[in-house]
Order: sequence, then structure tokens, then C-alpha cells
Amino acid sequence: MNYIFGTIFMLVTVMVAVSMTVLKLLGRKCTYNNYYFAFEGAILIWCMSQLLIVLSNNTIMLSISYAIGNAGLCMVGTLWYKFVSEYTITEVRYKAFRFFWSVTLVLSVIHMLLAISNPIHHLYYGDFNITRIGYGILFYSNIVLTYLYVLLGLIVLVSYMRRTNKEGVKARTLIIASAFAPIIANVLRLTGVISAKYDITSVGFGIAAVFVLRATLVYRFLDVDYTKKLEVANVKLALSEERNRIAQNVHDTQGHTLTMLNSYIKLADISLNKGDVDDAKNYLKDASATVSSGIKELRESINSMREETEYELVTQTVMHLVNQVKEVKVSVIVKGEDSEKYSVLSKVVYDSIRESITNTHKYAEASCINIILKFNENSLDVIIGDDGKGTKKLKENNGIRGIRERVLKAGGKVNFITGVNEGFMMRISLPVPEER
Repeated sequence: MNYIFGTIFMLVTVMVAVSMTVLKLLGRKCTYNNYYFAFEGAILIWCMSQLLIVLSNNTIMLSISYAIGNAGLCMVGTLWYKFVSEYTITEVRYKAFRFFWSVTLVLSVIHMLLAISNPIHHLYYGDFNITRIGYGILFYSNIVLTYLYVLLGLIVLVSYMRRTNKEGVKARTLIIASAFAPIIANVLRLTGVISAKYDITSVGFGIAAVFVLRATLVYRFLDVDYTKKLEVANVKLALSEERNRIAQNVHDTQGHTLTMLNSYIKLADISLNKGDVDDAKNYLKDASATVSSGIKELRESINSMREETEYELVTQTVMHLVNQVKEVKVSVIVKGEDSEKYSVLSKVVYDSIRESITNTHKYAEASCINIILKFNENSLDVIIGDDGKGTKKLKENNGIRGIRERVLKAGGKVNFITGVNEGFMMRISLPVPEER
């Protein structure tokens, strides 16, 4: 029997290790990927401990094996919750998530230390010897807290999942299933429905590893892209792509310029009706400057004269764009420190935010726009949302499609979140190219 369980635990450990390796090799470097890797690392430690438990033939070896296992097991729930909070975070919820995770981290570390020091107080394991393991109150409190963290994370993930595209829904459905698999296995063992000498929860983790691998390789979970870019050998295809790029640039530039021009004219008209001639003149000056800027950008797009390596800092380009907006209140929050290494992303950030602002003016009937720039070590996150009327079903027009295409071309990902009377939010995550 020990041989059978040992083989099972070894296979489970290998499956989890393979899942981690795939994510590490193929996933891009970003905060939530790192936390998911840490989450799976905790699972791997726990699975390895089960194999050690099978091989233990005395109480000392058993104690060491359980100490190793609890070092991973006590951190599983809190690392899962941290991953979900980073993956689905918005600025409104950021402080609440950060505070709650600090609490979960402290409680998890306390349980881990109490489990390791069990021979002193016997509150985690009441009975502990080679023939019998009896669980104490701290063991059950750790199980309850772990389930709580996992369930809270699942609730947040399901809420986020409902507003993403079909591919994202399928990926996250598999991840949710992977979270439930070990929980179900653990419940069946603790309730005595399945009686086994060793903890079969690891079998649930093995099933979870399979789900994660499928989500990774089929639905690009955590932005994994296992396909390599192919060189374009057909000149006709290259010309077609360039033509589409220029057409998209023309659409974005013209659309934004005309939308802003219309906004200034309306504001000037309102000022004239109030008898405020000076304000009207200022709005007309802004309109003239916007038209000049639009003509310049349009000429650059058509002639393809813009140098790809000469970009301003991201914050500079965003503030230049924001300062043009008068009809709607715009606020910008910067997290982290901008620097030249992010400048290569200025163009895609500028174009995407410009199109989002244009759509807000045209469709949203919003009173404010909030923009968040989060400069991470290896990535740049951009969140822009309004308080407009939103929509029940998002239709990807030229503008939305253009945003998605340019973000994907830059190696990033974009999500659009909206609902009736819930405003509209766009979240972009872009990898920072490595310096050569």
C-alpha cells in the first residue's frame, strides 16, 4: 500500500512541477504571475512532504516531513488570495485588498510557526506518532482560514470573469475548477467519506495541475504565449498589414480630433450664450491647437515618418493628452516611478487612452474619467474608467479593435469591463522590453 501511495504522490509532485515550469518558462514577468508561481510553489512543497511522509519510518522523520508540508500548506490560501487580488485589482479596491492580505499573511505565518513548534504545545496535532495523527484546534482553524481565503478569491475571480472575453472565461473556469479539486478531496477525507492512511488532498492538487496546464496551453492563462512570431515572407501580406496600420492611425487621429473639436465648439457656444467672451475665445484657441495637432499626427501617419525610437516618458504623453480634455473631468494617478525604459510603450499607451477618451465623449455620457498608471519592475499597467452609462453587451468597433490589436502586438493584454449603468473600464498590461 505504501508503494502505491508513494507512486501517486510522486506523480502528483511531478505534475505540479511541470505546471510550474511551463508557467515560469513561457509566462511573462509581472506581479500576479510571480504570486501564482509562489502559490504553486507552496503546493509543490506540500506535495513533496506527502512523499516524505510515506517514506518516514520513525517519529522524528515524520515530524520533519509534516513540518515541511505545513510550511507550504499554511501559505496556500493566502498566496492564492494575493494572486487573485493582483490579477483582478482596481484602484478603488486596492487599499482594502492590501490591508486584508496583510492580515491573512500574518495569520498564515502564525499557523505555520505553531504547526512546526507543535511538540512544545500539542495544539496543532493532539496525537503525533508513527501510528496515529490526531488533529488539534489550530489545525482546524488553519483549514477554515485556508478555505475562507480560497473562497473569497474565487468570488472575486468569478465576478471578474463574468466581464471578460470568452477565451478568458474558459481559462478562469478551469482555474476555478483547479481550486475546487483539492478542497473537495480534503473535505472527503476529513469527513471520513474516503478513508485513507495518507492525505489524498494531493490527488486533488494533481487534478488541479492538469486543469492549470490546459488553461495555460490552450487559453493562454496568465498571458502565456507559447507561439513564436513568424517572419512575414509574403510582400503582399506585409503591404496589407502596413495599409491597415495606417488606416487605423488615420481613424484614431481623425476621430479624436473631431470629437475634441466638437467638445470645444459646444463649450464656446455655452460661454457665448452666457456672455463670457473671454472663455469662448480660450475654447476656440484650444480648438485651433487641437486641429493643428491632429493635422500633424495625420501627416505623420500617412507619410510613416514617425521615428519608433523617439518617445517621451509615458506620463508626459498621457498628461499632454489629458490637458486637451475640457468637457469631462479627468484625474490621473501614478503608482511607481516613470523612467526612460517605459518610453517605448508611450505610443501604444497614448493611442489607447486617446481612443478610450474619444469613445467616452461619443457614447458614455460620463462626468469624469479616471486614469491609473502603474509602473512595475517589468511591466506597465494602465487602467482608464469612466462613470458613464456603460453597455450590456460590448461591440468591438474599429476603435476597440484597434486598441486590442496594438496591445497584443506589443505583447500585452487588454480587458474591457462594462455593464449597464456601471461605466466603462479598460485595463491594459504591457511587458517592458528587456534592454539590449
